[in-house]
Amino acid sequence: IKAAQTSGTLVVGGITLETEDFNIVRVFDSLSLQDKSKQYEEANDRDVVVLLDVEIHAELVQEGVARDIVNRVQRLRKKAGLMPIDDVAYYYQISEDPSGALAGVFQAQAEFFMRSLKQEFSPLPPGTVAFAEEEHELNESKFTLVFKR
Repeated sequence: IKAAQTSGTLVVGGITLETEDFNIVRVFDSLSLQDKSKQYEEANDRDVVVLLDVEIHAELVQEGVARDIVNRVQRLRKKAGLMPIDDVAYYYQISEDPSGALAGVFQAQAEFFMRSLKQEFSPLPPGTVAFAEEEHELNESKFTLVFKR
């Protein structure tokens, strides 16, 4: 195959084929992998084969959920009429979380929330008086965002 690419001809069964008579296509055979647990998607373009690991990683799913939550915090800030300089404490209260996934996101992504929101984002303490709050659904979970001045 490499010689055919270089010379532009390929001999098959005694018949010489020119480059316009054949097309070389590279294909990825996932069955030849040693680790069968990996999932890949493949794309090719003449000389190149690209493999993309399409396995769903829990850390990336959690980060995506955390980004969604930060977006919801920012939208609630806008809805509440807050300016960027307004000092507000952010809290959340989980009302439904059958799988525990949402609680896991808040715990595992605490550093991400701190970087994105520039402050702690913690569970709602009892007796907190809120000036803005909004209930949200995310997958099978429900939570409330609470802002306190």
